[in-house]
Amino acid sequence: APSRLAAFRVPSAPERSARVRLHDPRRFLAYPRLWSVLNTVHAHCSEGRTVTNRGLYYLLATADHALWRGSHATVSKTLGECVRLLRCSRRAMGITTAGRGLVAGRIEIKERALDGVWRDFARRDCAPYEIPGDIDAVERDARSGFVKVSASYCLVVEKDSVFDRLRAERVWERVPLVLITAKGFPDLATRCFIKQIQTYFPSTQTLGLVDWNPSGALILRAYRSGSARAALESARYALEMKWLGVRFRDIQASVRGGASMPLTRLDRAKIRNLLETADNRTEAGRALRSELEEMARLDRKAEIESLCPLEHGGGGASLSEYVVGKIVRGDYV
Repeated sequence: APSRLAAFRVPSAPERSARVRLHDPRRFLAYPRLWSVLNTVHAHCSEGRTVTNRGLYYLLATADHALWRGSHATVSKTLGECVRLLRCSRRAMGITTAGRGLVAGRIEIKERALDGVWRDFARRDCAPYEIPGDIDAVERDARSGFVKVSASYCLVVEKDSVFDRLRAERVWERVPLVLITAKGFPDLATRCFIKQIQTYFPSTQTLGLVDWNPSGALILRAYRSGSARAALESARYALEMKWLGVRFRDIQASVRGGASMPLTRLDRAKIRNLLETADNRTEAGRALRSELEEMARLDRKAEIESLCPLEHGGGGASLSEYVVGKIVRGDYV
């Protein structure tokens, strides 16, 4: 369906041919796998159907087990090659993902699945909203006015455990905010949901709370500029996000007092990569470089949980007190 592909093609300059290395003798199945995926995607698009990443894997594995034996990662890699060759997104090919994102706080959403009932996610008896994996649905709901935000901030946290903690402490009753997590590395649907908030509620400032480690820095960068593996699709959902924490000065005593962990070899490799690509032209880029250099110098890392030993039987402030204090002081970059 040429019109469907054209609608979601990401412009690139200049237009040029895309190349994918398929003659690598170590990947002798790459070429037939590419055509297998394209054939299945074409069949679904022709019928106006969509399929999830996982569903696509089972479709392919059932049709030709010998070609697709292995892991879901093989299908994901082949899909990435299709994206580069067709110069369009997974979304344009009818590929969706299972939703991972959760939302709570000062936000109301009119859910189609509940006969258009408005749900207030600041209520005590309301479970978190689960962001659907269908990006079309996320954008359609925001465009149709099915989302209302009455918050000054959108706080995006790295982990669902931190999300649960802040939700239990009802942090939005102290500072008007929407609380969101993608449960780790952000998926496109969660980033799309946050992008809709930034588009339709521009006065709501987005803040990020991640671990003080290389993985946390990578997650922060993914929200801001997307993933290198999905660069063609990611640019559309690049976010204006300030870094609330965790910063070294927030946990300096904890790190030196033993509430930290040594860096692994993989951590050090991530730091080297991040330092090579850090943007020193911006305050945010310089701040990220400074934190990474401090991690490398100390050869240590720390998690968000080290901020609140009170919740683990120790002393100190709660996690929501840390968040509220930082926001009120404007301590983010």
